[in-house]
Amino acid sequence: MSPAGTPGAFRVTLTATAGFLPYVAAAIASLREHNRSVPVTVFADEASSALTRLADLLDVDVEVVPVGPDDLAGARPADAESIRSRIVKITSMARATTAQHLYLDSDTIVRADIGLMATELGPDVDLYSLLNRPVAPTLWGDRRLYFTDPDIDRAGVLDLVHRTFGVRLPAAALDEMHCWNSGILLGSAPALRRIADRWLRHYRAMLPMAAAGVMIPRDQLGFWLTMWELRHDLRVEEMPVRWNFMAGHLVPVPVGTEHLDERAYRDAAILHLAQNKADPWARHLVSGALERSGAAEVLTQAGISAR
Repeated sequence: MSPAGTPGAFRVTLTATAGFLPYVAAAIASLREHNRSVPVTVFADEASSALTRLADLLDVDVEVVPVGPDDLAGARPADAESIRSRIVKITSMARATTAQHLYLDSDTIVRADIGLMATELGPDVDLYSLLNRPVAPTLWGDRRLYFTDPDIDRAGVLDLVHRTFGVRLPAAALDEMHCWNSGILLGSAPALRRIADRWLRHYRAMLPMAAAGVMIPRDQLGFWLTMWELRHDLRVEEMPVRWNFMAGHLVPVPVGTEHLDERAYRDAAILHLAQNKADPWARHLVSGALERSGAAEVLTQAGISAR
């Protein structure tokens, strides 16, 4: 029985690649501290004995999404795991089946009953997502996250978007497009499948440009374009900040911060570590969740550092 009150009404999914296995284990372990019954599925690019043991320990299902060589053709070795992770992530949403479906990035710590999210936000909206307030990003403002040319101008961005994705943007969209955060998404299965189908096409269209050194293979741009294209077709609302509390965006937390007073994120139901995931204070939270759940021992036995 799901938190929403009917069988199969709410499911959580996460993505696991080898380099992020400690993070995804900590995310699920923290979720399980507050809710033992919600169904959870981990989508992975490959099976492993460590993932199987973690799945048994934390009571989660595992689905493997093989990533084909065409997706990695010409990719820099440093980008390969990131590309695999993003393809698996988007594919997980393309397979959504429940009335409400929650996707969590692996760099999250759950601090409240996840079932409250399903009941609080309700099923009457197609998608809830965060706009990274108090300063919402824009495509033009964040262009250096996606385009390698530091001197690219507006006409160059518009031309690259059109040639890469087949999306012809008006110039005003560079400043007006809603730049949603895709790290935590709550939506209906039909909406997520529709979004993911287009989003995956956009992401794969970007990969040859990334291999050519023109674009950076992040997934957000394809998501933003998808949401812009579907802006008249879907009911989209902003996710309350407490369900996607990105500390580095909401409070001054420079990358590399050693210690962070818990009062800085006391209202967070889901703490999204994001760019601060490698900070000592964040690693302490991850290690604590792994130790309390027994996942740290599983990782250590598999030769994977839990720190």
